[in-house]
Amino acid sequence: MATVTCTLGTVVLITLLLWTNARVLRNSVHELKQKLEFVSRDGDTTHVLTRHKHNGAFRKSGGQWPRSRDGNVYVPCVIDDGYSSVAKAAFMMGFVLFHLSTCIRFVSRTNETDFLHIQPSNGCRSVVGRQGGPQLLGLKFPECFELGTIHHELLHALGFHHEHNRWDRDQYVRVLWRNIHQRDKREFKRRLSLNERTPYDYSSIMHYSRLVGSKNGLPTMTAVQDGVEFGTSSSMSPTDVERVNKVYCS
Repeated sequence: MATVTCTLGTVVLITLLLWTNARVLRNSVHELKQKLEFVSRDGDTTHVLTRHKHNGAFRKSGGQWPRSRDGNVYVPCVIDDGYSSVAKAAFMMGFVLFHLSTCIRFVSRTNETDFLHIQPSNGCRSVVGRQGGPQLLGLKFPECFELGTIHHELLHALGFHHEHNRWDRDQYVRVLWRNIHQRDKREFKRRLSLNERTPYDYSSIMHYSRLVGSKNGLPTMTAVQDGVEFGTSSSMSPTDVERVNKVYCS
């Protein structure tokens, strides 16, 4: 218990430092620690293993968020007041990995024209890339609040498509069209995506699991190579981080 408390305390301090420096929402150490402990106790779910089908990343791809002179990419955000303090704490945890491993900084909006409006939704959804103006990133609480789902939708907002939509995906997964709901087939179309010459990543947080979109309980995708698992990650993979850095930070 002492180790867990110490670890949570470290996360709290890092989170507060990052959000303070980036003009983001502020919480007291004591209040935030309680929230993170609550999320830690209640966040041991398996939702991320089946990866929620999200329903908003199929409009035309947008552009990239601009890089500032200091080398960071500041993405202004408005977190809707309809979320509880616990939900807002989960967002903060989702932002931390980006702040620690990339040049992306999710910051509180002041007067920026282009920004993410994070608000309650009937599912997990984001458009792809910077669209211009207020941009919806919708997350239903609590279904869409696993760390991996937050990372997944934030990566969409940064311009990244699903891993299994890659143009070369047929070398790595077989799409079983006969098992897919008609309404979901568009989620399995191949697309030009920001792979940055990185290898296909079964562990990407952007990869759907084998049953997503199934109309009959049978797999919608299988790996070309026997025994390979996919769609089970709980946060961004090293390759996900590498791609963000190549697109935005190099």
